[in-house]
Amino acid sequence: MIMRAAVCSTSDGGFAVAGFINLVNDPFSADGILVRLNSDGDTLWTRFFPGSPVTMFNGIQATYDRGFILAGFQISPEDSAGSAILIKTDSTGQEEWTRTYGRSLDDNFADLLILPDSGFVCTGYSLSEDQLRPEVLLVRTTLTGDTFGPGLML
Repeated sequence: MIMRAAVCSTSDGGFAVAGFINLVNDPFSADGILVRLNSDGDTLWTRFFPGSPVTMFNGIQATYDRGFILAGFQISPEDSAGSAILIKTDSTGQEEWTRTYGRSLDDNFADLLILPDSGFVCTGYSLSEDQLRPEVLLVRTTLTGDTFGPGLML
């Protein structure tokens, strides 16, 4: 069962759903999932993005090249820190690139938009060890995921 999913429409009238799924029944493990549906809701394909131990998607947009951009977070097995993540796929859901962002204890993208220049703007939160409450995280990227500066904390 897909948990906490986001949806977008596609140029052919279909849909794509991104979220996360727990395949091993472990509360500390989750894999990102991307499901492509036709206009009738029939599944065309499903792709999994294995957690490390956790990968979760909170936002999805269809890109101009008919691929997808997925936003969320990934937890590192080395230090248990969460990093905001963007994954770009092609039109069949195959990963083209992955970028992680963050400089604190826990960073997470909650949503994203595609800009007219094909870049992305992502929003979420950032929490460091010395903060009592999270700050808003805003990151602007190029179409390849490179950032314009360090990002904005509000």
